[in-house]
Amino acid sequence: MTENEQLSARRSHAADLLLDRVAVLGAAGQGPVPSSFPAGGLSTGAHSLVSQAELDAIFDSASLVRELQTGWKEALGRFDERALAWDISVPWIDRRAQALVQRAGKAGAPGGFRVIMTHDVDRTTGFEPTALLNSFLKAGGLRRSACLGLRDTCSPRALVRNVERLLEYEQAHGVGACYFMMAGPYGRGRYATRTDIRWRASREIVRLVQQAGMSIGLHGSFYARERNTYAEEKQRVEQVLGCALRAHRNHYLRFDPERLPAQMEAAGLEYDFSMGFRTRVGFRTGCAHVHRAYDLLNHRTSSLRLVPLVFMDTVLCDGEPAARLAELHSVLQQTREVGGCVSLLFHPETLIEQRDGWTWFERTVGMCAELGADLSGVLP
Repeated sequence: MTENEQLSARRSHAADLLLDRVAVLGAAGQGPVPSSFPAGGLSTGAHSLVSQAELDAIFDSASLVRELQTGWKEALGRFDERALAWDISVPWIDRRAQALVQRAGKAGAPGGFRVIMTHDVDRTTGFEPTALLNSFLKAGGLRRSACLGLRDTCSPRALVRNVERLLEYEQAHGVGACYFMMAGPYGRGRYATRTDIRWRASREIVRLVQQAGMSIGLHGSFYARERNTYAEEKQRVEQVLGCALRAHRNHYLRFDPERLPAQMEAAGLEYDFSMGFRTRVGFRTGCAHVHRAYDLLNHRTSSLRLVPLVFMDTVLCDGEPAARLAELHSVLQQTREVGGCVSLLFHPETLIEQRDGWTWFERTVGMCAELGADLSGVLP
């Protein structure tokens, strides 16, 4: 494929992304419909609606090319969030679609919005060597970062009971969550997997989640992006579940933007929930809706759908929690105004590791409910 053909494919992808959003907002078949793209941007006859430069900006934002262009990476090989030099508080691509709808003379009022609660189950028992060591160091004042207390660590079922309590709360409040499970095998390296889907505790958590009617996804391991073990890990989890997995999120949000779409397709996964920040609250791709990924290696639109992750509980440990929750409230308001669909992430162990873990979670669920979010967990 020539360089011009690649550029044309990228602009076509950006145009499709924008027009799909226009259709959802109520403009399909009503008012002027863009008739030419991508060579001359989006237009209706003689009237230009979206320039080539704007299509390029949409593509660079939605496909994370803008991040790649900074060249900034942190120690674990992920995008260094200190390099953020653009506004992530507004889903500007959705706002641009709204402007097109308004230009067509239609209000394009959204018909509600969705928030999908998710949980990365990084550990299923504290009764393993690394957790025990960390707990003893914490008890002796030699470790400051959060970890399980000695009592919970020495109880093989503490994390299982915690998930059980979480499920009971979500069922009582009409929350349909997705639990991302790690496959294993267990390892003792610095970033090795701390659980195994075949352990008794893991299988019990799977049973509880399935009985509660919640969904389960694959939590890809730390090294999965280099080793491309997604299909193997997916199969390992499916053997315990007894059914196929559709969704995925990478451990540590450590994925390769260029290779991820092809890797997910090859593994037979349909949705990815990795598109978020670890230390920021906001719209990483500039979108507040589920949208198709672009395969940067093969220069084509992928069948993989990306679900924006606008909030991860780690941000509550990096600054004043009240201020972070206020940021989340603003982001959710933005999502409501464009009728979007986003996801939030709370790690189950955080609820008992952090003193106010449960309070933060309950406030977040209450916030979503007050804003009128659909919390059923159903993907659009």
